[in-house]
Amino acid sequence: MKETFKPQFIMPMKYEINVGLHHILDDGTPIWIMDYKEYHEEENYFKAKPTSVETFKQIGFDLKWDDENHMAYYKAQGPQDQITAILAAEFLGRSIIGTMCFNDLIAILMKKFADSGIKLG
Repeated sequence: MKETFKPQFIMPMKYEINVGLHHILDDGTPIWIMDYKEYHEEENYFKAKPTSVETFKQIGFDLKWDDENHMAYYKAQGPQDQITAILAAEFLGRSIIGTMCFNDLIAILMKKFADSGIKLG
């Protein structure tokens, strides 16, 4: 019987993320660069690494591993929306906002809108 995939979400104990404008292309497109590092406790690092190596290899993401420092890292560059999408993918699902359903989000937006005092029509 085929094994069912059960993702392991092991939270790093420390992040170092530097993001900023790197250069502007001739056509005016701003290119951003991100230097991302996450550090783990030793046990968690070696528990998560084998499946993570395979997963990132399959999706073509150039994640590198530093076994001595129990760290995973990469550099990425591209348009700002691409870089912020990578950051959102990393953190949104782990936040209380990311775990809300669509109806929860709409209800919060409607409440904030009503509290602002703005009237429709």
